Amino acid sequence: MREPLQIWFDKWTDEYANSLAYFRDKANEQIMFVRNELAALVWAGVPYSKLESEGDPRSDCKVSAYVIGEHRSKSVRLPIYLFERTDLGLQFVMRGNGRDWRLSVTSERTIESDLFPCLFFTTPPIEPEYTGNELAECYFDGFPPDRIFGYHSENPRQWSACILNQQALWTVVFLCMRSVGAIQPQVWITRESHQRALDEAKSHRMALDEAK
Repeated sequence: MREPLQIWFDKWTDEYANSLAYFRDKANEQIMFVRNELAALVWAGVPYSKLESEGDPRSDCKVSAYVIGEHRSKSVRLPIYLFERTDLGLQFVMRGNGRDWRLSVTSERTIESDLFPCLFFTTPPIEPEYTGNELAECYFDGFPPDRIFGYHSENPRQWSACILNQQALWTVVFLCMRSVGAIQPQVWITRESHQRALDEAKSHRMALDEAK
């Protein structure tokens, strides 16, 4: 299964339009959080002029959001999300079930942050027979088996994590994007830098027109 998130969401909205299913509203909030707030992080570093010139970023931009699987929580059907930044060699797969999130990250570059241990366990459990294992396959509802990895400390280019809430998930994705260089410190716009950006956008549009 691989379907653009917005197309999946449109059908999901129709399916549950008249439903009184428990957790439907919370599920709707979750999907919109991923589509709007997390997507904005994943698109970081992609110039707006490029998104605009290539049409709807949900389908045409090099940054895409897809649904690659489904699971159920509180009687509601929910997606397994996939975000891709092919230019960065970076993928995020995630699911939320109303209690926590599971996230898997694949990156061509090493992803590091000294804040990760404050947000999720980066090392395997010391006494798994007592605490259990957060990355056991049974907790990754609907994930393709090849998208379930080990702990960050074991391979910082391919890892999975249990994350407790949306705020923490947003922060983890932010730190990942910062680690690969997609998010940079803010700088003030000057007349020169603004003009340079306008010229670059114009050149990009002209190149697209010539290619048609």
